Amino acid sequence: MTISRKRAKPHFPPIYMNDTLIQEVEEHKHLGFIRPILEYADTVWDNIPIYLKDKLESIQIEAARIVTCATKLCSKSNLYNDTGWVSLSERRSRHKIIKFHEMFHDQAPNYLFSLVPQQLYQVYNYNTRSAFNVQNMNCRTTFYQNSFLPSVIREWNRLPQDVRYNPSKFTLKNYINRDTKKVPTYYNTGCRKGQILHARLRLNCSGLNEHLFQKNIVLSSLCICGQVESSKHYLLECHNYRLIRTQTISTLPIYDIPTLLSGSELISDEENENIFKVVQRFILETRRFGP
Repeated sequence: MTISRKRAKPHFPPIYMNDTLIQEVEEHKHLGFIRPILEYADTVWDNIPIYLKDKLESIQIEAARIVTCATKLCSKSNLYNDTGWVSLSERRSRHKIIKFHEMFHDQAPNYLFSLVPQQLYQVYNYNTRSAFNVQNMNCRTTFYQNSFLPSVIREWNRLPQDVRYNPSKFTLKNYINRDTKKVPTYYNTGCRKGQILHARLRLNCSGLNEHLFQKNIVLSSLCICGQVESSKHYLLECHNYRLIRTQTISTLPIYDIPTLLSGSELISDEENENIFKVVQRFILETRRFGP
């Protein structure tokens, strides 16, 4: 793939590798590059200081902004909710649990399996509700307490017994990922510009005065019509866009704000796609955010 800032695409001779012509392409999807670097051996170094964790997290946050085309006004929680991602900190916690699962069920090398402490019933003769918990480790320092083995044992003992004692890693992953949100396919509906402006409304980081006022960028949250320029006001109420609204949003059978911005689980993906197309048509035709 040739990358150049020149308007006239430069011509390069064909490139061969092992007598095989390398095909020239216009685009290339490169997967699995940045995040694996950020997470390499993360089960070991998860006890780093908070300021270093925040630096790592900022890289993923920036990646989420690029994916959604959100602005700096967007909160981290909104970004993660819209992308369906979880924080790197949470991912490290899950990786540690998975690694300890391998150790506990003798699915890891012997030098790791041998590090697993005994369970309480193996140490004490009496039976308690926590008899099948792994024995916690004595830690004299906070640094050691937050290191891999002491910290993961605490997390492990909080898991349901049926998950802990099932040797299937698939069962464990299903449990720890149970709350992970799946991003709707209809978020990709429409042209790129329409998607971007629509997403910014959904993420409360658009150019509407209410969103800008909340971040102290403008002096007033009011629309030129005198009302607070919220997403609801812009999409459903402002009389400046009454004609366009009549031709677009008002034709929809459902047009409450949550459905217009995020879709609804109560209707089909096809119906959600149609709603997104209509909303984006309204956004583009109002030219509220530029031509």
